[in-house]
Amino acid sequence: MMIYSPCKYIASKARSMLSEILKPTGKEYLKHSLRVLNFTLTRDNFGIPDMLQTGINLVALTCCACLPWYRSYIVKSEGVKTLLAFIKWCLSNDVHIGRLSFAPHLHNIFSQRLCCWVCKEDWEGNDILLLYGLWGLAELLHYGSISKNVDIFSGQVEYTEAQFVRMLQEICSDNSALGLKWNAAYILSYFGFYGFPCKLGRRIGKALDENEFADTRIILAKGESMSVHGVVLAIRCPSLLPPEELSHDEKASGGSSYLHTFKKDIRLSSHVDNQALSKLLEFVYLGYLHAGDEHVKKLKILAKHCSLQPLSTMLGRRRPKWGTLFPIYDLTPALAPTGHHFSYGLLLDLCLRTFFIVLDQRVLSFYIFVH
Repeated sequence: MMIYSPCKYIASKARSMLSEILKPTGKEYLKHSLRVLNFTLTRDNFGIPDMLQTGINLVALTCCACLPWYRSYIVKSEGVKTLLAFIKWCLSNDVHIGRLSFAPHLHNIFSQRLCCWVCKEDWEGNDILLLYGLWGLAELLHYGSISKNVDIFSGQVEYTEAQFVRMLQEICSDNSALGLKWNAAYILSYFGFYGFPCKLGRRIGKALDENEFADTRIILAKGESMSVHGVVLAIRCPSLLPPEELSHDEKASGGSSYLHTFKKDIRLSSHVDNQALSKLLEFVYLGYLHAGDEHVKKLKILAKHCSLQPLSTMLGRRRPKWGTLFPIYDLTPALAPTGHHFSYGLLLDLCLRTFFIVLDQRVLSFYIFVH
């Protein structure tokens, strides 16, 4: 926790001390940690003592990944493939263990929290082995230890890049702990996927290329146009809508409720790039976007002007801070009772359209445009 503290002073001091401690036998210790992890992958039976031993060595590997020389050694020793195999192993086996199994002294029985850190959400969860596996891989990617020219999936017949990406997207979409989701989303950015995949986003994303019920047209300076759904923009990216399109009550609520029909063209500045806008709309609808490095710079500018801070964070590949809440794909403001209410006369002017809103993955509600 100290080595990866968001406080630079604490992190710097902790890493300096770790470097000094590792000098005599660090290489041998790292070799041992890699051997233990590789041996774990061959085990059929896995009990609590094995979990603890594996966890200790995984934490050691993750800590060593913050030091340049040890990062290089991990990569040369095929530690990346070990981590990939370990991540797959964690997902394939029903292995669950939490931090308190490693460090029960951090648990304060009086306030029921970890040490001096307070978080309303469970950021680590009970999949700490998977969390540190993802974390270690994220560190190697963050510091550029893995060259773009090296295929880290070579020689792995049953585990391809596409499968790994799909697995990370599933972690972001299910009920995983926040730390797992953040690290999975962060690693996805190195494979060209920026944002926060979710099941609802995949549903709404199907409407992106459908013009049948689109009620708003975005026109670029060169005359190119895109048909979109006003309610999706109003909830997910209100900055794309001109101020005059929002009612007085919407302005007071920050444009968080979609209160009337959009049947107008929206003209954008000549500074807005067509491809960048297309990718931004992909994020608005899906919750994430897929883009190459050549589009990232323009997307950063557009995301900043649209006040999409979570997307800006991912495009800048800034590592997630411990305890940060994971962005939620939320369309419920469209059903909010605040501001103007839909009247029957207004509902008749809207196109028929239904899409589902998933609440806690148990309750399904629906929003209907009624003709």
